[in-house]
Amino acid sequence: VINMKKENEEIKKIENEAGNVIVSENVIATVVKNSVLEIEGVKCFSGDEKEQGNLMDILNKIPVKEKGVKVNIKGKDELMLEVYVVLKFGTNVIEVAKVIQERAKEAVESLVGMHVIDVDVYVDEIAVD
Repeated sequence: VINMKKENEEIKKIENEAGNVIVSENVIATVVKNSVLEIEGVKCFSGDEKEQGNLMDILNKIPVKEKGVKVNIKGKDELMLEVYVVLKFGTNVIEVAKVIQERAKEAVESLVGMHVIDVDVYVDEIAVD
């Protein structure tokens, strides 16, 4: 059963005899971030390096999920993911992007139990340091 209430950020709601299990967008974004940060060549997610702790973000209350990973609901149990990354200089962009797609898809499907139909990777920057 999918509950698409945006105000509660609920993506998936499972009802069973013991109670309810609700998975939010933030959980899915965290799963993606943890799996992608383990990949060689990935420095960070877009927005993490420059804007972390930014006073304007705090004042505007920009949620973490809008930085680096965007989760889109498509159908009953299907998701589309957008991943925004900064790669290290010298990294093969195409190869790393393919690994990002595979790892993000595998992580979400195995840990959350939702089918990922698409993972779009946006390389916003190449970091030289």
